[in-house]
Amino acid sequence: MVFLTKIKEHACLLTNLRVDLNAISEVQSNELGQEKKLDVGRLKNECPLLNSTFNEVRLHASSLSSRIVTENTISKSNILLKKGSIINMPSAILHSNKHYWGIGADFFDSRRFLDRKFSGALRKEEALAFRPFAIGGGSTLCPGRHFGLRRPQEH
Repeated sequence: MVFLTKIKEHACLLTNLRVDLNAISEVQSNELGQEKKLDVGRLKNECPLLNSTFNEVRLHASSLSSRIVTENTISKSNILLKKGSIINMPSAILHSNKHYWGIGADFFDSRRFLDRKFSGALRKEEALAFRPFAIGGGSTLCPGRHFGLRRPQEH
């Protein structure tokens, strides 16, 4: 719902997304008249603004990752993390951190991910900080994440 709300709030974004989606749609006739068919298989590679906008909803993610400390560790902040302790990492803190996302970290920017592919072109810090929705990370990465991210695009 946040995704659609953000698109509606930005009229220019809505116009640009319609142009991209129309480019991968075709009009088909049927017994009820005409309808547009969207080729969802082309969304990922041919609608970068749509994907960038979808990733930018990171600002509204409210997931919480938890990890168990497997051995005594000293953090970069010189804090002792004892073996067996549970570490909770709210995604909102990572997603609004100016160190990772720059001065505009707190603001919705539908174009933030246009020049960055999720597959690795994010800076290392961004990739570590990017935890969209509740898909987890590391060994707890949700195996259904691709289905979950594509499903809204199919309807």
